[in-house]
Amino acid sequence: MAKRPMSRAEFAAMPRVTPTGLAEARYAETEAHRAKMMPRGPAGLAIPHPRSVYRPTIEATLLGKMREAAIKDRTSTQLPEDVRAAAGAALLDALHRRFPPEEMTVLERWGFAWPHRNIAIRDPEYGQEYVELPEPCLLPKGGSPTFVAAVAYPESEMQIPEGAVGYFRSLREISLLAVRGAGATAWAMRFRREQERYPRWEEIEAAWPLIGEWLADQRRQMKEPRHGR
Repeated sequence: MAKRPMSRAEFAAMPRVTPTGLAEARYAETEAHRAKMMPRGPAGLAIPHPRSVYRPTIEATLLGKMREAAIKDRTSTQLPEDVRAAAGAALLDALHRRFPPEEMTVLERWGFAWPHRNIAIRDPEYGQEYVELPEPCLLPKGGSPTFVAAVAYPESEMQIPEGAVGYFRSLREISLLAVRGAGATAWAMRFRREQERYPRWEEIEAAWPLIGEWLADQRRQMKEPRHGR
């Protein structure tokens, strides 16, 4: 028996599949597969298996985000809020002793002083960093005062106060880690040229301990049992 020709109404009622729809469906399948192969960790980033091969076209951005997350975690661990507050208070107190607020208020009226929120700290061994003060501090115009290391500048009246020495050194160490970590992506490409293959994630983690330690902590947290389930 011959099939009845399809009417226009039946044809119009058929589900349509557009090129955009096909692309979206394929993207959804890819994302679902990727989520299964690379689950997200507590920080919200995909966590690759140590033995999986680094894919620069889709994981270079991920590697950069890992570095940023690792620096953020290291900063909050080494320099918690109370340590930062104590260092800022020590710097502010030293500035007030060196530049009495009552005198600076008079100079401000005549345009010879203005408020500073950040102050520089310089150490020949660790370089220079800017630290945010807990509140604006009136200082003379004509250049921002800089705290310096007592060992390098024993005669200076602007020596780093004892309460801020440890903070500054930790801050500088973290800054150096951030600079070094920025080269992880370039290192992976250099590895490709030298070894004629892309590195596995475990090789990236070994070459860049900051990222490796962060990934290890993320994986450890993912294995821990979640209460309330």
